Amino acid sequence: MQHNPQVPSKSTNANGSDPVESASFLDTKRRIIASAARVFNRRGFTAGTTKEIAAELQMSQPAVYHYIGSKNFLLEEIALQVTNDLASSLDEGLKDADSSATRLRSVVRRFSEAVLQNQNEFAVFWKERHSFTPELQSKVIEGERRFMTKVSELIAELQNDGVLPRNVSSAILAEAIVGMPCWSYHWYRSSKHPDARTLADVYCDLIGLP
Repeated sequence: MQHNPQVPSKSTNANGSDPVESASFLDTKRRIIASAARVFNRRGFTAGTTKEIAAELQMSQPAVYHYIGSKNFLLEEIALQVTNDLASSLDEGLKDADSSATRLRSVVRRFSEAVLQNQNEFAVFWKERHSFTPELQSKVIEGERRFMTKVSELIAELQNDGVLPRNVSSAILAEAIVGMPCWSYHWYRSSKHPDARTLADVYCDLIGLP
């Protein structure tokens, strides 16, 4: 039997402008997006349905639509969450440390944690990019470009200091080190593998980062 909780509605600002989403509304919305990521990872975006998402959450389909509007919106929210994870991993990592080496290691640690905390979201992000709208593609590409540019700059600084090898471009080294945590969404199992921080340190050690 499906559970049909009372659906919280959006309230408006005091000036009557844009609606404000309550904490309970946002929490339910996040749970729906997480469920969508599991369903789309398991079944694919085209085959996965809001009916399956609703059943997993013990909600009715109309209740799900109240929160999300459409299935396409779910895919967009998943993609934007991953893009936000890139941005926050970078920004938090860069302000966390006082040298290029420790900043780079911090960025890789935070990014690894984000990937492993949101494995389904990252899986859908990579599997379903062909389904993104042109506008969403532009947002995603811009977020990736900023992330990779900053990582490349850190690596270039370390190459100039003689810390990392200079016989390959900083962009290639950036792709190599970022690719390791990126791919972990596919193979990582918490019951079998080390935690994200430990894995991030392994990745950094592999490229010779102090």
